[in-house]
Amino acid sequence: MKINYQLLIFFCFNVVADSISWTLLNKPAIFGNKVSLKCHLTSASLCCDSFALHPVEQIPVEIDVDENHSAVSNITFKTIYPAPVCSALEDVNNISSKLFVKTDKKGMFFTSNILLVYDVSNSCYSSRIILVQCIIGRTTLTIVNSTISCSQAPPTGLIWKPLLLSVVVCLSVILIATTLIYYYRIKWKCLKYCRHTTEQKESNIAMINRVPGTE
Repeated sequence: MKINYQLLIFFCFNVVADSISWTLLNKPAIFGNKVSLKCHLTSASLCCDSFALHPVEQIPVEIDVDENHSAVSNITFKTIYPAPVCSALEDVNNISSKLFVKTDKKGMFFTSNILLVYDVSNSCYSSRIILVQCIIGRTTLTIVNSTISCSQAPPTGLIWKPLLLSVVVCLSVILIATTLIYYYRIKWKCLKYCRHTTEQKESNIAMINRVPGTE
């Protein structure tokens, strides 16, 4: 980790001496010029358990509701300390199982992605408050604070899609029924015509057999 010379005094008075050491990266160091220092954590224990690095990203974030009534919020904190501990509520109901937090260590700091995916279809008849909070160090930060209702989701997906499906099914049934009726009518007419032709032929043969001198 590189650090500007002006920050050296701040760190010297805010860390434990036997937990950190420094290496001068550009030699020789010239008074009045900037220098770069590399920080080494020499202790396995956390040297900075009493100060925190909060995210610079804008919070709380908006929550989006798609046509299937899935409420989604997603934010990534690039540099924070320590790792966040997060929870989610729908009014008073704990929905933390719908919250996905992926945290990776980046040097002595952390990068965290916080994703909420929650079905709010039961909220169609009343508004609900979705609240996501993360504890970073000793501070509780509000990540999401949104009121959700059905009016936020486009109604087309819930109304027009089933209606269109019903129309397609009805038209398919009518088309199949019409085709079968037409087929059986044609077949019935054909059978009737064939029967009539056969009867007429048999009748003609019988008349010929009854005429004298034809034997």
